[in-house]
Amino acid sequence: MPYYCPRCGKETVYSEELEGLCEDCFREKYRIPSLNKLDVDIKLCPICGRVKFGNKWVRGNIVNLKHVALSQLKKKKILRGYDVRIDLRNIGDNEPLLSQLLSDNYIVIPAEIYKRDIMIQTVTLEIKINKQVCPTCRKKATGNYYEYVIHVRFTGGKAREKEVKVRNIISRVLSYAKPDVFIDVRKIHRGMDIRVSDRRIGDKLLHRIIDAFNTDARQYSERRFESTLNRYIVVRKATVNI
Repeated sequence: MPYYCPRCGKETVYSEELEGLCEDCFREKYRIPSLNKLDVDIKLCPICGRVKFGNKWVRGNIVNLKHVALSQLKKKKILRGYDVRIDLRNIGDNEPLLSQLLSDNYIVIPAEIYKRDIMIQTVTLEIKINKQVCPTCRKKATGNYYEYVIHVRFTGGKAREKEVKVRNIISRVLSYAKPDVFIDVRKIHRGMDIRVSDRRIGDKLLHRIIDAFNTDARQYSERRFESTLNRYIVVRKATVNI
């Protein structure tokens, strides 16, 4: 026996999920006339590209950006009882997307509103970017986050000349490092303490200094608890006499 939609009279298949309505009437019943545009604010670190997700800072890739945006959309009262689906893959890969967000401060994409797996309507979603330096980059910039420490000690004469030479080496190494790499130099009596936020860059810097002064280094490691990461990290250390 045929079944007809009680709202429009069109022949359809009865579905309890659709409250006995046809898809068109179900869609019309739950369409939100006042909803044409949605917006979310995402905190993005301009140095390393991480995004804030709850109380954590996570990598700024497409997957995490989508999670952050959806988590904010779920909190909007107007969307209670609805599901929102967005697709950032059509915009581009991770690096171009992050560059666009940092330069334009926003992107506009379509968002689909669903009710019980039925697409109700499509609206415009504006993702606004709030640039904020993450705690890790803030600590790196002040020399309080480091993965490598090089203790340079001046022996003999020409201490000033040696210091200038080491600083020139640091500048050259930094020139090809990523923007989130920081090198903090602290001048001490008869030497320099150099803190590097990235272990690989620290290792390169150490070998550049060793080669430049034709010397060697005493190397060792120690574990240090890093509060911004909530875990222990291994800090490489080296002492170089030049």
